Amino acid sequence: MVNATCHPVYEMCNPYISPDYPGELCELLEDEHTGGVVMFLNGAAGNVNPRGVSAGAAAAQSHARELADCVSHAVRQLKPIDAPSLHLHRRRFELPSRLPAGSDIGRRVPAEIAAMSVGDVGLLFLSGEPFAETALAVRRESPFQSTFVVGCSEETIGYVPTDEAFREGGYEIGFGPWSVLSPGSEAILRREADQLLHDLYAANEPATGVPLPAPHVFSGAVDGKRPAGVAANVAKPARST
Repeated sequence: MVNATCHPVYEMCNPYISPDYPGELCELLEDEHTGGVVMFLNGAAGNVNPRGVSAGAAAAQSHARELADCVSHAVRQLKPIDAPSLHLHRRRFELPSRLPAGSDIGRRVPAEIAAMSVGDVGLLFLSGEPFAETALAVRRESPFQSTFVVGCSEETIGYVPTDEAFREGGYEIGFGPWSVLSPGSEAILRREADQLLHDLYAANEPATGVPLPAPHVFSGAVDGKRPAGVAANVAKPARST
């Protein structure tokens, strides 16, 4: 472990480097479901904390255990996707910010989002730390049967508060390196995300996408060609001790 110096403005600070509950969760699942590699994707949690946040290693391990039980239950009910194909779309735009001095009339900052579909499942990757309300709204409007919203993707643009959050106040909207966007930015992000998902859904035809191989093997091939440096099979790496 490595000691870290915390700035006094940060309310939550761990003086050690730790995998926290996502690392504990991945280790538990890989031990219980051998032969696979677990990926943790952070949701839209800009205004959400896990239970027992900053309460130490024991709390992180307990939270991971609860989540692992839920995931293991879901894994036992998985069903294959019929004739899946892979699509990936990206979208760039600008958001209003309070840079450089905290004024609501600041310069605009670039943002990029991406969306991937596997059959009728959509994954949306958003810049910054969107709020839970944003993800819920996007999922309601999504044309996909199942939509997963992933935060902390692409550019680092800090929190993406809703306009309601700006009216309420609080840490997430206080101007600083962690929060530079202006009111109205969340609505733009949500609008662009909705359009991206609908564009992706329109292209979601097996004949036009990249066919996926058998579920137990993913070659990383695109249009029948495997990029250099991508192995034909992904083996579980040995865990260091």
